[in-house]
Amino acid sequence: NGEAIQILRYQNGEKYSPHFDYFHDKANQELGGHRVATVLMYLSNVTKGGETVFPNSQVNHLLQLTGGL
Repeated sequence: NGEAIQILRYQNGEKYSPHFDYFHDKANQELGGHRVATVLMYLSNVTKGGETVFPNSQVNHLLQLTGGL
């Protein structure tokens, strides 16, 4: 799979809605299928919020500046 890189900058109160990093539809399957990996990089620290949640693992991740997941 060769998707374009996605860069997001969150303002106060913004969030990324829960989603799965795999595809069921035929169009994405024909473009290379499921993602092999997803990498999250954090470029600043936050004092409140800012967690990455994996609902099925029951673990929340709060990373610090230059941390990666």
